[in-house]
Amino acid sequence: MTKLDRSFYIDIGNILSLSDGESEKVALDCEIEGLDCPDIIPKDQVKITGSIKATKIKNQTMPDGRQVLIEITGAFRTFALCSRCLTETKVMGKFTTEDIVSFFPQDNQLPIEGDRVNIYPVLRDAVILEIPTRILCRGSCRGLCPVCGKNRNLGLCRCQQEKNSENPFYKLKSLNLPALPVRQAGVRQGRKVTNGRTKEEKQSKSDCKKKTPTAG
Repeated sequence: MTKLDRSFYIDIGNILSLSDGESEKVALDCEIEGLDCPDIIPKDQVKITGSIKATKIKNQTMPDGRQVLIEITGAFRTFALCSRCLTETKVMGKFTTEDIVSFFPQDNQLPIEGDRVNIYPVLRDAVILEIPTRILCRGSCRGLCPVCGKNRNLGLCRCQQEKNSENPFYKLKSLNLPALPVRQAGVRQGRKVTNGRTKEEKQSKSDCKKKTPTAG
């Protein structure tokens, strides 16, 4: 099996002459474009590296039962726009895919053209499935101001500053206020409390009872 050429064809003529179950493996190193993926920057192609393994198999129910199982393992790298701030962002991923090629393809199988197979559809679909549906430059991206369009990751815009100035409590954030003391349960002004009363309160009530005259 020859390496993938610029037209994404691989020659599997020698694979077809192997015994059933035998295989060959070649390196994968290419760039693809035309993914029909709106998030990918048009000027950038998708760089793919990995390996292609082709295994001879046989299908007894077909006129020419010779088939080849194509297994592709790879990693890709490209650039896309962040969904929030529209900044150019690197996108990387890995994929594993396989397909059966045949002289009499069925359903979505790839056809063998002479002794060659075009694997571009397989690579394209594998990459598209691994591209995130929501691409972010980072998880904490603040996005763009909806009024002036400034990238909020680069600092507050005038719109946000004016909005903050209208909030009477906003400046409190800049004050260096001392922390309030934490009151513990069962403590009142440093005196020990027992059954809801301090020792002094209990003593005062006891004195009042002693001074109360009794009826004669």
